[in-house]
Amino acid sequence: MLKQGGRGKEMTCCSGTMRRPVKQCHCPSRRVLVPLLSLALISLALLKLPLFHTDQKPVGVSVDPIYRGRVRTYVQEVLSNECRPSFARQRTRADHSSSTPVAQPFLYKNTVLNEEIFKYPPPFGFLGMQKNLKEVLKLLPSSEESSGGRECRRCVVVGNGGILKGLGLGPLLNQFSVIIRLNSGPVQDFIADVGNRTSIRMTYPEGCPKVWEDTDSDLKFVAVIYKSVDFHWLRAMITETAISLWDRLFFWQKVPVRVPIDVSQFHLLNPEIIRETALDLLHYPTPGKRLWGWDQVRFSLFIFE
Repeated sequence: MLKQGGRGKEMTCCSGTMRRPVKQCHCPSRRVLVPLLSLALISLALLKLPLFHTDQKPVGVSVDPIYRGRVRTYVQEVLSNECRPSFARQRTRADHSSSTPVAQPFLYKNTVLNEEIFKYPPPFGFLGMQKNLKEVLKLLPSSEESSGGRECRRCVVVGNGGILKGLGLGPLLNQFSVIIRLNSGPVQDFIADVGNRTSIRMTYPEGCPKVWEDTDSDLKFVAVIYKSVDFHWLRAMITETAISLWDRLFFWQKVPVRVPIDVSQFHLLNPEIIRETALDLLHYPTPGKRLWGWDQVRFSLFIFE
């Protein structure tokens, strides 16, 4: 059907079946909507599927009996030797006389903060994180009173690299005065090799155990800060609140949603300890304002693995 109008000579073409004219709408917002939807899907995928699979898998290890015997003999000798009070501290001072040892390993609610602590980025300091630090310090306990004249103590650090598998050192390690366990180093299924006592559990959010196994009443949980969102996670663990969806995007793997200990057991590592170890003792290059890529991985390995 062909219909001719009057003044404007408007022409309208129709097929055999009459249809209403269809108005076309051009929506420039589509250019924004599609990327936003894509970003949302990627974010959900990151939350659901961690970038790295860190589930523990059983590994069969064959240990040379001679090697096992040598290691056990060495540990027994360490335990049987006369304990020398402050030996490690005095030896460090003698070997590195130019370094000024950090007196306070942890930061407390009543810690007086100096400007040096804000000189470098994490994990060597809290550059640009004054607000986050003060918010967390308010939740932490006050410093412990020094009892003075404490008995000599032996300390051992247990990592999570698996090198103790099959050595049967558990009963010997339990005899140390202070047992420091790093990151998610397991306990319950490996008591024969690593013992079951924990004095200090030191970790950062991604390295924190997903299944909590430390039941010692005098346990200290020591958090190490690598980025600003780590403060948010620590605050959520102390206050037993949920981690925001936005904060979760900045972790490279799933982090625990709860650390089942008392508020008084939470501690924050003084970053000057790491700064002193890296710069004064190991002579690493001075870090820049931000750490990226290999530099950050390298410093992480020297601290934890």
